[in-house]
Amino acid sequence: GYTQNDIDNWANIVARSLRAAGGSPKDKIHVAYGYGLFTGGLGAHYGAERLGATVIPMSGGQTEKQAQLIRDFQPDMIMVTPSYCLNLIEELERQLGGDASGCSLRVGVFGAEPWTQAMRKEIERRLGITALDIYGLSEVMGPGVAMECLETTDGPTIWEDHFYPEIVNPHDGTPLADGEHGELLFTTLTKEALPVIRYRTRDLTRLLPGTA
Repeated sequence: GYTQNDIDNWANIVARSLRAAGGSPKDKIHVAYGYGLFTGGLGAHYGAERLGATVIPMSGGQTEKQAQLIRDFQPDMIMVTPSYCLNLIEELERQLGGDASGCSLRVGVFGAEPWTQAMRKEIERRLGITALDIYGLSEVMGPGVAMECLETTDGPTIWEDHFYPEIVNPHDGTPLADGEHGELLFTTLTKEALPVIRYRTRDLTRLLPGTA
């Protein structure tokens, strides 16, 4: 659940994330995350609007139409799951008769599922973009809890003015020091509806000093 203030904060956080990805009010952003009850589409949409960008609210599916709209509207950025982006690239290559790396897109913001460095490199090569990672989860807020920055591309930066992270031993909950691998916990600092305290994400990672 969200209060209106939560939604406003969410829009600001995603707008900040898009700015970290190199976005600006001059950009057109193609949103291919699902809308509806899934938080990805609406979170991306609110953030792109708050940034001042033009939003292409495509949602998920309709791959042939997605590719056609990218060709027609010439967006600068795309927000989509990495696995679906690979399907979309195949359709773009089909419509273009081969190489899709010359399309208008320059940055992709990918999240909502795990992906590998091999997937990242393939997407970047075939689409001619910089692929960045956005992190979030519906229980905490939605997309935008953390964002990889265009200048560093070395992993997401957590927005700690809204979300306090901890790393613990996944077996007994013992706190771990920065740099040690463990389970990621979050405490929401600004959420009004359904705030969480030390929420166990079941995601295994480590916290490193910020570089962005």
